[in-house]
Amino acid sequence: MNDLDLSDWLERPACFGHLRYAQADPADLVQYSERVRLHIRAAEAFLVMSHAMSRAGCPVVIHTGFRSLAQQQRLFDRFAEGRGLGFDQAIHRVAPPGFSEHHTGYAIDIALPDSLRRAQPDLKLSRSPAYAWLRAHGHRYGFRNSFFRNNPFGIRFEPWHWAYCGDAASREVFRRRDRWLAWADRMPRDLVMLLRSPNPLEQDGYTLDQEAQQILESILEHPEAP
Repeated sequence: MNDLDLSDWLERPACFGHLRYAQADPADLVQYSERVRLHIRAAEAFLVMSHAMSRAGCPVVIHTGFRSLAQQQRLFDRFAEGRGLGFDQAIHRVAPPGFSEHHTGYAIDIALPDSLRRAQPDLKLSRSPAYAWLRAHGHRYGFRNSFFRNNPFGIRFEPWHWAYCGDAASREVFRRRDRWLAWADRMPRDLVMLLRSPNPLEQDGYTLDQEAQQILESILEHPEAP
């Protein structure tokens, strides 16, 4: 496995399709459950949304919320080493430390309740009424599926990963991500591959036209500091 040199990696605005994010101010986090901390606005919005989902017969629970740099490092190591995936596979399944939306406190990983999974052990979240409900209504509560099928970031489909972007502060945190999505349909293939590279600022071997350079600068400018 490639060793992660954080002093080097945290200078990058993006890597392998993951954008860099700052850690939330601890003062902005609340204890949502015994194991989950969230940004207070995300927690409030999820409570309202989860009540609506329960009334619709589509309950979900939060499995993961905020993660620190150290927690993300341990998670990445578990995938790369503990699961034997190695760096090259792990990087497309879990963000390296400093590049996870979970650092913001706005991102959540959800799961079906234990009672439902026991009753329907073959039911996958991606095929559940809960996921269909979230796709149809999640935006009304400020939540969006970060890594949907065939997303332009090149990251595998994660039906469990949702992020709150329902107010001005959260939208500012995810501003560069939204720019990436806004430009996605117009991106030339070489720019797509560059943004999915280890360091998009290293443009050796790439010749970008004026529009592609504008897109790149729009996405990478003023990245969040860790």
